[in-house]
Amino acid sequence: MLPDLHRLRLEEDLELLLSDLLLDPPGVPLLEPAEGFSPIRKGHPVPGLVGPAGCLGGFAVTARAFRLGGEVRTTAGGPAGRATAWSGTAGLHGLTRLALAPSLRMTWYRSGQLDGRLYTLRLATGPFGPLQVDLNGGFRSEHDPLAVPADRRFTWAGADLDLGLGRSWFALLSASHEAGPEGSTDQLYTGLTFRF
Repeated sequence: MLPDLHRLRLEEDLELLLSDLLLDPPGVPLLEPAEGFSPIRKGHPVPGLVGPAGCLGGFAVTARAFRLGGEVRTTAGGPAGRATAWSGTAGLHGLTRLALAPSLRMTWYRSGQLDGRLYTLRLATGPFGPLQVDLNGGFRSEHDPLAVPADRRFTWAGADLDLGLGRSWFALLSASHEAGPEGSTDQLYTGLTFRF
């Protein structure tokens, strides 16, 4: 028996969701096991993802170290009309002593005007207890006949390092590079957090 997901925030029990086959539209949030996190954050109820004129279906299966997921989301009634997105995710976790976790996500989306594809690749590892390393990258290609140019491609790559310093301190270093038709952007972010 599945829990009542309509009142459960996904970040509170991600492993529960990834361990069972889920087909419960619209109560199932968008599952992104390949990215290792949920798009739902505190304060966002699960049913709010779809909206009043949408439909959502998805599944996630975990078998030992392998994860597989998929979803379909469709909406109608917005200014762009009907829009549909299909996603598939696959990943492994806990490989080798470094706890390697490679994953892949593929998304295809289409509306009355826009047609696109998104591919992401991620490699996460925890080489030793308090250190977590996450490398990610991908590209998105779109065709929009009203845009100049009509065919556009965006790429990105990034790295995140998280380090636990004792029981209450956490340090973060994050770097990313994004490129598209309008140019490129580099971003570096650092943080130090104290938890009470």
